Amino acid sequence: MSSFLSQKTLWRQDITAGVLAYFTAAPAILICFYLLDPIIHNQFPTLSLLCLWAGITTLIGSRWIGVPLVMIPNISVISILVFSLYWGEAWSSRHIILILILVSILLIIMGFLGVGKKLEHHLPPFYPAALFAGLGFLLVTTGLRLGGFIVSHPVTFSFLGEMTTRSTLIVITGLSIYLVAWSRSYFSPPLWGFSGALIISILLNTFQFTLEATPIWPAEYSLSLPFTDIKSLDLWYALPGICLIVLFETMIIGLAIRYVYPHSYCLDRIFKMCGIGGLCSAMTGVPGPLPAPEGLGAIMFQNSSWRSGIITGSLLILSSVFIWIILLPGNSILVGPEVRVYPIGATMVIMLGIGCLTALKSINWQENDQIIVVVVLCIIVPITHSILNGFGISLIIYTGYHILKGNTHGIHPLLHIINISFLIKFLY
Repeated sequence: MSSFLSQKTLWRQDITAGVLAYFTAAPAILICFYLLDPIIHNQFPTLSLLCLWAGITTLIGSRWIGVPLVMIPNISVISILVFSLYWGEAWSSRHIILILILVSILLIIMGFLGVGKKLEHHLPPFYPAALFAGLGFLLVTTGLRLGGFIVSHPVTFSFLGEMTTRSTLIVITGLSIYLVAWSRSYFSPPLWGFSGALIISILLNTFQFTLEATPIWPAEYSLSLPFTDIKSLDLWYALPGICLIVLFETMIIGLAIRYVYPHSYCLDRIFKMCGIGGLCSAMTGVPGPLPAPEGLGAIMFQNSSWRSGIITGSLLILSSVFIWIILLPGNSILVGPEVRVYPIGATMVIMLGIGCLTALKSINWQENDQIIVVVVLCIIVPITHSILNGFGISLIIYTGYHILKGNTHGIHPLLHIINISFLIKFLY
């Protein structure tokens, strides 16, 4: 009887985590749709394809790897569209497909060469926990941006600055209920927080159900730089940097998975899965998916089964048929001519970020090198809104710290290769 109740509890936790991951991934997919829409001018067929492929790869990946893996269209790839708009012209969707092909091939090669095994063996043992905590800071700051609290990264939204907006009250309410439920050890605190946020959203008449997609920037966007001839600007020089961003982001998320699930398949198998998923995506013309921080909901709550990923994948596939399903959790408030906020998504992402910060308990605060890495990650990630920048800069500082102490034999050549690659990324 006790075994049956235990199994029932595990199923309930899997279902909760799977649905939670879907509610977190939905706004990210919708954001990618908005980023792509002004460029390729496809309406809901594009969104449907994104949901379908994200769902299929989530199903296959979770089962093959043995842990929940949420695959969504990678915003790091899509963001090149926004950056190129600042330059005065935009890359086409063909450039995105090319980036996906290159990154996917590199991931598959890394998997077969055993790079993941070497990385796990030679990376400092505390690093995955520090990265997971850094990922938590990234998710918290992302949630604050989605909710309209702070100045946003150029890839997402502009400054809202209005502390009396409905989204602010929704996030505060949901987060407060989550913390109370967590402190009193209630079942599924995220579900309590989400329910509170949902109720306050309904009371404030937040939801405005419409199928009209509004771009987050003007259709006719232009920017002139006095020192640059925009027409002669070659956007291809940014290709290596963008590829490295997506490559390192996938590697970091793989390390986070291994930190939570040490019993799962090795990092090389995760590389292969992500590479195959991205390559098949590019072959079918769908811009994605690869792992992105916003889609790791099931992983954050450290479920023991891959079933939560299966539940998330099934919901995403269902969303490809009934688009309005994804518009519900991804529904946004239009607070200006070009700016949207995502109150429900913001609440969920902040909760997931808080869950990630529990990794800080694995850090030995008596060791200087661990303190340095964690502090650098906690500062760099929120400022740059990038877990990659935090990873690269902290690893360079960690390496330099040991070199200055004369501990050069403890630094594996693989770490020097990563440091050089990260510096090359900044050159581009």
